[in-house]
Amino acid sequence: MEFKLKRPCPNCPYRKDCPPGWLTASRAAELAAEVILGDKSFACHKTVNYEAWRIAEEEGGEDMEYTYDGNEQFCAGAMILEKKCNQGGNLAVRIGRMFRGFKYEDLKGEDLVFDNTAEFIKHHSG
Repeated sequence: MEFKLKRPCPNCPYRKDCPPGWLTASRAAELAAEVILGDKSFACHKTVNYEAWRIAEEEGGEDMEYTYDGNEQFCAGAMILEKKCNQGGNLAVRIGRMFRGFKYEDLKGEDLVFDNTAEFIKHHSG
């Protein structure tokens, strides 16, 4: 996964102006625990290979694991929220900082992104 995105896209789920309830409360809570406060990576939806995702889902059913193909970009909105809540805690971000040239100070649009995971989850609760 690459770290080239520096600003959340217009329809990023981490933006304060995304549609309320878009992710659902349970998905937002899962992302908050696994990505923002945990160690999982989160690719920008505009960079995901959805054909590979469909094939993996068909082959693996509910237990499928999406395998990144190398073209995905870490979601800028997720990196901004991670910075606000857990700076340096996410393993993927730490690796990006050590080996991929990622710097928090390069991120733009911090004012567009939720300030904490509670706001993020509440917004996606509908």
